[in-house]
Amino acid sequence: MRTTGGAYGRRLPLLAALAVAALLLTGLVARGTYALFSDTESSADNSFTSGTLDLAVDGHNPWTASVDANLGALQPGAVGEVPLALTNVGSNPFDVWLIVEDVSTGDGEETAAEAADPPSANDIDGVILFKLDIDGTPEILYTDDFSISDGSHQLLGVTHAMKDQYIYLGEIPYQGELDVTLYFRLDVGTGNWAQGDTMTFKVRFYAQQTGATAPTLELPGFGRP
Repeated sequence: MRTTGGAYGRRLPLLAALAVAALLLTGLVARGTYALFSDTESSADNSFTSGTLDLAVDGHNPWTASVDANLGALQPGAVGEVPLALTNVGSNPFDVWLIVEDVSTGDGEETAAEAADPPSANDIDGVILFKLDIDGTPEILYTDDFSISDGSHQLLGVTHAMKDQYIYLGEIPYQGELDVTLYFRLDVGTGNWAQGDTMTFKVRFYAQQTGATAPTLELPGFGRP
């Protein structure tokens, strides 16, 4: 009886241990089927809108006006003045440049005085000096010796051509404005050879996002810092 009782007594802890293990295993298996509390938050529809770069000149967009009417018939020493207001009507700030391009000259009206004053070349663009003010502050002076083009007359080798080169004007913030004034002066030493001669050209403003690579070619000394 002691032997039987001892064996029976030893089985009880073993059975109890097996029962506990079975309960734990059952609990682990059953736990995988439990429902979990959860919460999901979703945003409303999202969208990206690219910013805009948009420049208006004197309130016009696009700008189609001509500055020729502002110059009139220049005489030696006379100055043609062209004030322009640049406005950022886009949504992003931008850098802006000025360039004078597509320059061409012609004989225009031939006079007897012109014919008597050789040479007869009509490169009047070589004796038209350029000056620029930005927001009322001189940026390019006549003493900087910039003419529209290199010519073959008395200013050859004295002045530097500024055409086809970008001049940095500055950064215009959102809804900001920049006032620029262009001056064109016919050199005081210009002779009769220039009588009646004509020059046509385009003034173009180029705007691009702030800090982007500057356009080429910039006018030496007047590019973006």
